Amino acid sequence: MNLSRLAAGLLLGFLAAGCVPSTPTPSDWTGQASRALDSVAGEVATARIVLREHRQDDLLGKAAVVMLVDAEESLGKTSDDLASTQAPRGRARQYDKVTSEIDEASSLVTEARAAAVANDDTSFPDLEAKLRREEKDLKDLAGALR
Repeated sequence: MNLSRLAAGLLLGFLAAGCVPSTPTPSDWTGQASRALDSVAGEVATARIVLREHRQDDLLGKAAVVMLVDAEESLGKTSDDLASTQAPRGRARQYDKVTSEIDEASSLVTEARAAAVANDDTSFPDLEAKLRREEKDLKDLAGALR
């Protein structure tokens, strides 16, 4: 009976340990957040360029959609990776700002993909401007973290 309790306790401990997000040091987290913002800024830039080239008929519609889907998926992975870490003590405000900015970028890239799928060329210039501003905001925030 004691052996089965011990085994159950060990199993529970292993399962619980796997469910706890890692907590990096403040400097490690800052570096991770800065790299994530740079990566997301790159995906936002990709979306902006794809829309511009698609609007100018330099890309076939399917190629534009594929590139936007790739940007959207890559951005989602970066967001998930950052969300799987716990912000160190004293960095909650920065964490909220970083994740909020990444969420905004994700929404814009999704909007760009949807516009490309719908072939809504009239929305492209406005989306390009929004993506350009978001790219700048992401780069500024990444720079502020360094």
